[in-house]
Amino acid sequence: MKNAIFLYFMLFLLFGCARNDKGLQQQIQAAVEISQERTYPNKATHPLQAGQWAKYVVQHSYSEEMFRLIQSSPETEVYTISVTAVDNTSFLLQQTTLSTSGETHVEGLVSGLESQDATQFKIESLRFSDKTGKVASFSGSEIESGSADEAKDALKFLLNILIQSHKADRYRTVTVPAGTFLQAKQIPFSFSTLLGQEKGNILFSKAIPVLGVAELSAVRISSAWFKETERWQLLDFGWSDANSYFSKS
Repeated sequence: MKNAIFLYFMLFLLFGCARNDKGLQQQIQAAVEISQERTYPNKATHPLQAGQWAKYVVQHSYSEEMFRLIQSSPETEVYTISVTAVDNTSFLLQQTTLSTSGETHVEGLVSGLESQDATQFKIESLRFSDKTGKVASFSGSEIESGSADEAKDALKFLLNILIQSHKADRYRTVTVPAGTFLQAKQIPFSFSTLLGQEKGNILFSKAIPVLGVAELSAVRISSAWFKETERWQLLDFGWSDANSYFSKS
């Protein structure tokens, strides 16, 4: 009973107390209005290189699945996933999240690049900037501490996507705001994160840098019967002009 009361208290805080910034709402609206009528074949393979980036519109909705009494309105965010440095054995992977309540940044040093096998990638260090601009850094055993969970889970999700990209399943053409991607690989996935079990489908194209994702749909259910649905669609991408947020800090 205590756990149920705590869950509803947290849901009330999440759904009832969020404050939105009109300026950030306008930035998000401007980003998601991007629409391009280009067509891309699924042919060329692009290794991870410094400067690559991909921007996504991400829609979330949340609900409580035990009593089905609470369900949120859809929330829209913009993710920018980028590679900010690469050497022979490692790379820096960064995610910037823009929401109506602020902007966060997480960047991880990932080793194992020389193996060319995403299952061998390992997070060696993390940096995280919250919505107030406060920066925290973690390395070694600190990464496994509870205080690093949010940043670590975000990076592990991205690495799990890279692992899925090397699998093969069905192919279909998909159209998203960034354009039309011919014969994208459609791959179902299921894996565990710190927040629960995640299942969904991803459409991959070799024409897209970093993760290669054109579209992603997922459902995450936590041990507390808290359900999140999520959909990514590619807005735009580039090959050489991404920079680390933390190099400015």
